Amino acid sequence: MAHRPAATSWAPGETIVIRNLGLGPDGGVVTHASAAIVVEDRPARLVLFEPLGTDMRTSRIDWASGVRDGPHPQARHTTDRLTISTPGASHCVSLMFNGGGGPFICWYVDLQEPFRRVPDGIVTRDQALDIVIDPDRHWRWKDEDHLARMIELGWICEGRASELYREGEAVIETAKKAAPPFDDRWTGWRADPTWPVPTLPDNWAAVPRHAEGRGAHLTLPGGSPIAARSPSLSPPALSPWSRRLEAHLPALPPRAKASARVPLAHGDQGRPQGHRPPPRPRPQADHGVETSHLTRSSRRKPGPRHEAVAGADYFARSRRRRRLQG
Repeated sequence: MAHRPAATSWAPGETIVIRNLGLGPDGGVVTHASAAIVVEDRPARLVLFEPLGTDMRTSRIDWASGVRDGPHPQARHTTDRLTISTPGASHCVSLMFNGGGGPFICWYVDLQEPFRRVPDGIVTRDQALDIVIDPDRHWRWKDEDHLARMIELGWICEGRASELYREGEAVIETAKKAAPPFDDRWTGWRADPTWPVPTLPDNWAAVPRHAEGRGAHLTLPGGSPIAARSPSLSPPALSPWSRRLEAHLPALPPRAKASARVPLAHGDQGRPQGHRPPPRPRPQADHGVETSHLTRSSRRKPGPRHEAVAGADYFARSRRRRRLQG
């Protein structure tokens, strides 16, 4: 398998590696890997094919103890798999066919972290929860018990599990409408008969450091200075390239405790306890008498009619004063 930059796309018929990182204590380890043939590589989607007999590495988890066994060599059996991945999406959609070029069986949706490109393939992290969608588009959740156990083991937080269910529900709505990729475009697809069965390279377990696009998040070590400053993240996460930068940061003190906050009336929610804004000064007249009791109309600038009345009153008072003086 020739080496190429991560930003380079692949041509149909090329073989790449799908690497799946583990969860919990195996967060940085490739626990599953498979060779795959590129069917289509466009900005909107990446389509890969894993035929019967494809070279794989798989692991098994004892869900009672959380201990992983593997990865072990394995050849794909029973089915052919055509996978459609959308950049940035937290799922991929696979069409399962009877192995050896047989008919379409179902759509299989893996809830996972968005894939990222590396020079020889893609890297992702499966999140256990799956959806099976039949040809008539009846659907069902799969491995919900595994997701629940991951929460108990602390491998995933409840907030992330809720996000996965929301992602899955959106996929289900797409399937109900028979919208792509749940239309019939790919159900009759057949592989190029000249394509060989793909095999894994010797470095299948090594994750290249450079990547393109959104990456699978890596769990921070417990003593991380960034983790200590981010108590709201459970578990805290960094992308692979940010993790390398973290090694150059000095240890930072924990975030200082914020002052107590209480809900206050009139839009003052969230201000520190005991805080009250100073009283606002009321409008004052030029002679120092408060004018807040005046109505809007009483403070309005006089118009022509008001000026005429005031002028007539002035002349009447002047005539009265002259009579009294005379």
